[in-house]
Amino acid sequence: MVDAAWYQFRQWLDYFGTVFGVVTVAVPPQYTFQTCSCCGHLVKTSLSTRTHLYQYGTVLDTGPNAAINIVELG
Repeated sequence: MVDAAWYQFRQWLDYFGTVFGVVTVAVPPQYTFQTCSCCGHLVKTSLSTRTHLYQYGTVLDTGPNAAINIVELG
């Protein structure tokens, strides 16, 4: 059921991207919140961890960090 919902969501994104002339790219979400967006170092953490001190002293919330990684992958 969950896969069907994600598939439908992806279909809507493709549809509205076509309507508004925006390119949509599917990005695999695995490890996007665990990978440091500055240096690329993978830090194994749980989803309950909201802020993390990455290598080289970078401190980021996991949400914005994941968003930066997704934009870079797309």
